[in-house]
Amino acid sequence: MKKLLVMVMFIILISLMISPVTYAATIKSGEEINIGKSETIQDDLYVFGGIVSIDGTINGDLVVAAGTVTIDGTVEEDLIVAGGNVIINGYVGDDIKVSGGTVVIRASVADDVMAAGGTINLAKDGQVGGDFLAAGGTNMLSGSIGEDVKISGGDLNMSGTVDGDMTFEGDTAKLGPNAEIGGDFTYKTPKKAKISNDAVIGGKTTHKLPEQQKQSDFSSSAIVFGILFALFWFVIWTIGSVIVGVILVSLAPRGIQTISSSMSSSVWASLGIGFVLLFGMPIVAMILIFTLIGIPLGLILFIMYMLGVYFSTIFVGFWLGQKIIKLFKKKGEPSPLWSMILGVLVISIILAIPIIGALISLLAIIWGLGGIAVGSSKLRKSASTKGIL
Repeated sequence: MKKLLVMVMFIILISLMISPVTYAATIKSGEEINIGKSETIQDDLYVFGGIVSIDGTINGDLVVAAGTVTIDGTVEEDLIVAGGNVIINGYVGDDIKVSGGTVVIRASVADDVMAAGGTINLAKDGQVGGDFLAAGGTNMLSGSIGEDVKISGGDLNMSGTVDGDMTFEGDTAKLGPNAEIGGDFTYKTPKKAKISNDAVIGGKTTHKLPEQQKQSDFSSSAIVFGILFALFWFVIWTIGSVIVGVILVSLAPRGIQTISSSMSSSVWASLGIGFVLLFGMPIVAMILIFTLIGIPLGLILFIMYMLGVYFSTIFVGFWLGQKIIKLFKKKGEPSPLWSMILGVLVISIILAIPIIGALISLLAIIWGLGGIAVGSSKLRKSASTKGIL
């Protein structure tokens, strides 16, 4: 059943990673975001924020990454969520893929549910038309499930209805008096499950004891955990970079375009200047700090250096996104917004490749830093010519 945990987490994380490629979509980001009851989004909606509440209707997929997520409205297609506290009510017309610290599902779901988290609760009002796959520390099932259930985690408390088979692997299992399983119930726990006399199991009940742990099992689990941990932060970092890129494009589209054009028209100059900045700025900052009187300036220079290194790959991603879109869009200029989203996503994936990604990352930082310097110089000259500076 460890494979189930890996599969559920992998599907949720990959879904979050590849979702921004979609072109017909609405994107919202901010500290607090609400889609009111009277609002209807006619395409896919991507939301990134601190507190997100959806009360309206989404006539497409809904993708959310936030600290607190509450879904009370209608999602006509897939719902993909990553958050700290997630509450899903209303109606979902296709699948749910959710990962969170606490996940509560009271919605009517037309198809499958895949959930991973500390606590997973399919409440009494929750209805799932397809399969239910979960990996949680505490798993509570009080609702109804139309097909099969597979759960891996610590504890199971079952008082709902499952039309198909149910499989569980964990520490403890309890079936209450209202529990109904139409097919077989197979579970793997150290002790036998507590099954109420009033619980109904239509098929066979099979109890399996956990296999004795081997040293290699621990090593494999550690490797899997490491991969999942790295993948999780890769997704979070990529989403964060996309948000930063979208904000930059929204606030300074002309500046972004000027820097991107400078990277193309002044490749060697950008690489040379970027090389000097990458290795020279930290030295200058340290010298200033050692003079004591130059500590404030040195710290400011160091912060500017760190920001420049971070933004450099975002600008390279924007340049790359434009080139990719131009391959398929022969007429007109590519959208700055979608150039940024697509480019940042692609460059993030490239930079994650072992060894090669590190080399490309170094080149991207050098090129991006130089491009920022050259482009900023052009912007200052333009502003000076127009009498702005």
